[in-house]
Amino acid sequence: MGLVDKLKAPTPVIRGTPCGVEVEKGKMTKAEGEALEAAIKPDSGWYISLLAKMLKTEGHYIAYQSLSKHRGERCRCYVTQR
Repeated sequence: MGLVDKLKAPTPVIRGTPCGVEVEKGKMTKAEGEALEAAIKPDSGWYISLLAKMLKTEGHYIAYQSLSKHRGERCRCYVTQR
């Protein structure tokens, strides 16, 4: 990729801490990560508070707020800052 191509497509600068969901997904198997993503979706039937508690009993601490932001696509996974 030449200079012209690089200047056409700026790379977003991501500031702050990473999404707690993504951090914990990195510690899970692929199947567990996919199941977590499915459970976070609004139509999954899971309340975020119950999901957070269940994950904690399994050794995966993800804060309620991180799960809520990820569900609403307002976390670092979906929002970048420049």
